[in-house]
Amino acid sequence: MKNKEGALLIFEKYRDIIPEYNDFIKTILRDTTRVIRINRLRTTTSYIKSRLRNLSIEVRELPWYKDALLVFSGKDRLAKTLDYHLGLYYIMDLTSLIPPLILRKYLGDICLDVAAAPGGKALMMAEFSHENSVVIANEPDSNRYKALVSNIDRMGYSNILVTKLDGRRFPKIEGVRTVLFDAPCSSEIHIDRIGEVREYINDSVYKRYSKLQVSILNRLYDILTPGSIVLYSVCTFNPLEAEYVVMKSLEKGYEVLPIPYIPLKYTRGIASWNDIEFPPDIENTVRIYPHLNMEYGNPGYLYIALLRR
Repeated sequence: MKNKEGALLIFEKYRDIIPEYNDFIKTILRDTTRVIRINRLRTTTSYIKSRLRNLSIEVRELPWYKDALLVFSGKDRLAKTLDYHLGLYYIMDLTSLIPPLILRKYLGDICLDVAAAPGGKALMMAEFSHENSVVIANEPDSNRYKALVSNIDRMGYSNILVTKLDGRRFPKIEGVRTVLFDAPCSSEIHIDRIGEVREYINDSVYKRYSKLQVSILNRLYDILTPGSIVLYSVCTFNPLEAEYVVMKSLEKGYEVLPIPYIPLKYTRGIASWNDIEFPPDIENTVRIYPHLNMEYGNPGYLYIALLRR
């Protein structure tokens, strides 16, 4: 807890843009709630639920996604069970379920997850796409690439093609019309990783990630055909890595689409940050805050924009 509290000062600059700020601070000090997504290729939700309860791991079904279970106790044992190692389920943050669920209606014959590690979202897309479609799961970082390959092998999906390419130079592939870009970012929601070293996150870090994200979105624009869909998401609160990046995508030629349905409470993208005024279309983007969804404990945070090429 001490390390978490020592990191809270980095969030003070967001006091004016995060609603119910004090509740927000209290919520992010809690351990993040985890969910397990059931591998329907190998098992059923009811089977896994009974197996975990026998291990005194408390789980609850999600009303809006039947293939996931919310974990309330015993999460430290989830990756130690035989069922986990057999690939019967995948452990992830609750908010990580949302991007693939949004993209489900847009999935085609070939889909791309351009920054895929550790693989949870790519695996969901692969299941939604069925065996007659292909998901390209790309990860340029060597260590994260290994984790991606390991998770895909463990879960047993055969319609995922893994690549290790720089997203800024990703090649044009005919037939790709749906892309998930869960972007590399400062990951501010992961407060445990920040600890007491507040210098870890500063303006230069935000600007570096922002530049990287804009470069990858620009490359995607250049290689995709008109009408293609890109879902952009980040787990940082800083507008330089969120609304600002979407504003730059509008300048490139993207259109921001309204997101038809999100099963968690959220706020709209902000109108301005410091001396930057964002265009009205930014209101179609969303910020899913943990303290607005406290019925799930601390479900995590995500900023999401649905873009059309």
